[in-house]
Formats: sequence, C-alpha cells, structure tokens
Amino acid sequence: MSDDHHYKRNPFNTNQRLIFSSPYLGLPIQVAQGPSVEEYLDKLLRTIITASLATPRVFAVRIDLRYSRRADLPADATANAVIERFIASLRYRLNSNYACVKVRDGKANKHHLRYVWAREVGQESGRPPYHVLLLLNGDAYRSVGDYTNPDADCLYNRIRGAWASAIGVDYHNASGLVSLPPGRSSWMLHQSDDQALEDVFYAASYLCKAATKEFGSRAHGFNASRL
Repeated sequence: MSDDHHYKRNPFNTNQRLIFSSPYLGLPIQVAQGPSVEEYLDKLLRTIITASLATPRVFAVRIDLRYSRRADLPADATANAVIERFIASLRYRLNSNYACVKVRDGKANKHHLRYVWAREVGQESGRPPYHVLLLLNGDAYRSVGDYTNPDADCLYNRIRGAWASAIGVDYHNASGLVSLPPGRSSWMLHQSDDQALEDVFYAASYLCKAATKEFGSRAHGFNASRL
C-alpha cells in the first residue's frame, strides 16, 4: 500500500485511488503522463509475479495494437470483445506452434501466456489503440523474432496474425498495426532478478496511467489475465 500523501480518489471512479509519485511498493513507475490508478498497478504487479512463479524464466514484451485507417472499424471497436478475440486468437496460435514443435522434436515448452492490456480513448481519431504487456515462458520464447519479415515463423507474426484476425483485416494488410514502443520493449525476467522486475514494471506502468482511460462505461479500459 502506498503512503496516504501519495494518493487521492479518482474523481471519475471513486472506488479507485490515484498514485501521483514514484515508487509504488518500492518499484519505480512512470509519472510524466500524470497519476496512475493504484488498482491497475496492483493487478499489473500481481500478474508479473504470478508469471514469474510459474516458470524459471519469463519473456516479457510490450506491444501496441492499432486499427487500420484504411478499413472500417469493427462494430464492437470500443468494447472488450476485440481484445478478447485477440487474446483467444493468439493463444490458439501459440498452442498450435507448441503442438507442431512437440511433433517435430518430441518435446516442447508450453507458452504459459499471461497478459495485461490497456485501451486508450480520445486518441487516433476515434480508433482506440491498445497497449499490451505479454508474459510468456522464457523457455518457449526468447525474442519476438524477425518482425521485418511477414513470412517468418516467429512470435511477432503470431501476434500480428492474431490482431488481424481480431479486427477482421487480411494478415498482409496488418503491416504497421502491431508495433513495439520506442526504446527497450522486451526483457527476460529470471526469478529473484530484482532489476529485471523493476525494468518490466516501470515500462508497463505506462498502461496504468489514468489519463486517456474511459471510466463509467461497461467496457473496461484495463484488464489482465486471471491469476
């Protein structure tokens, strides 16, 4: 729990508390974009820790998902259904790759996918972008792969294919709709690696900012995989 003088109630959702300063529970957070929602920070931290306890190594990657400006928005573009379709499609693709590797090599490491996502509002001319943290078994994935080659058999292209499927566009028309944020976007998180935990949490705390979130609607602006 953060110190009392670091928070106040969210005026748009009084069940939430806003954190205005770093650190949070001893971990650095981003503050340049304004306060963060404490409940989001808590869910983010719990998700990362749960992933870290499940496997000796966790591959963490930050991605951004956007809608095409050349295609109509899905009817449910501002609802949770789109990101739920993306997660379901990505899980299917990861499972399929696991099965193929197991047949080919006789063994394979399960992906143990976990995630945290945030949807922005008031951005991109009514086309709300998503910011996502993916957490995978570090023995199954160690990088996103060659994201410059649309035909490469790699994690990035599975993500791209899942997003294309979720928003109803052709895979080859999804170029540029899945991006890695500037700077470092992926980490290998080992158990008891405090520095890596700080780095991942700091990078992903951007998802927890109150600014550009929608409050008061039935569609969530933030969510994570079940613990």
